[in-house]
Amino acid sequence: MGAGAGPARPGFLHLRSIAVQALLPEGRLERAIADYEKSAAAPGGRENPQLRLIFAEACAARRLEAERLRHLSIAAELLPGDQELRKSVIAGHAGLGRPEEVVGAYLAWARVDPQNLDIYTSLGDWLKAAGRDEEAMLAWGTLAELRPQEAEGHRAYARILVKLGSDQAAARELRKALRSRPTEHDLSSELAAVYRRLKQEERLAPLWADGEKACRQAIADFPDDPGPWLSLGLFLTEQGRDAQARELYEQILKRDWPRFQAETHGEAQRRLRAQP
Repeated sequence: MGAGAGPARPGFLHLRSIAVQALLPEGRLERAIADYEKSAAAPGGRENPQLRLIFAEACAARRLEAERLRHLSIAAELLPGDQELRKSVIAGHAGLGRPEEVVGAYLAWARVDPQNLDIYTSLGDWLKAAGRDEEAMLAWGTLAELRPQEAEGHRAYARILVKLGSDQAAARELRKALRSRPTEHDLSSELAAVYRRLKQEERLAPLWADGEKACRQAIADFPDDPGPWLSLGLFLTEQGRDAQARELYEQILKRDWPRFQAETHGEAQRRLRAQP
């Protein structure tokens, strides 16, 4: 869709295309916008985001990029859940060489979707590419601040720090992430990779042991959750205890699981086949 709106029905798109074509003759678009905005601003009037998208598309056809962007920005505020529309607004400001408006558009998006980690990741990436390194670090650092008691923000920030070569800081963020997800083997593996780059192999054995301990506690607390069982097998393998891991997977196959039985049995069988 030229205006960057979210998915719409084919019939609606056809009608919108007809409306856009009707606005293209000289003078019609300007008159239609003026009449609409006068009506919307009058007592009892209200905005219609679909009309704003029609105006935006007609402006695009007329190569009126600044005016197109004005209508897209209004539509984005009226349709706060439309992520593609938000991205179109950001791209439009970037295309017009408006750096502060780009940042403003990201922040406006964040105000209506404050838990969306992708917003701050993308904002940080854009700032970094623009040579605004300190601001980029602040944007990326927000990832960890959004959900301080959850893993995903710390993990996302750690991955950026790894790309920047800041392994010490990445390790700190990954350890914070593990506090809320101590049984997640993939998360422990990311931290292990950082430790290896830092030449801190002595930290690996305690890392795997902590994961094993957390899994065993989770199994004791929630025996019908297959996740900690499968994670425990990986932590055992990391410690070179393949025979115990095999016994665990065989035990998993003998159990009936209230949820995800087929997936759990399938994964246990796959790991058994992969063992030496």
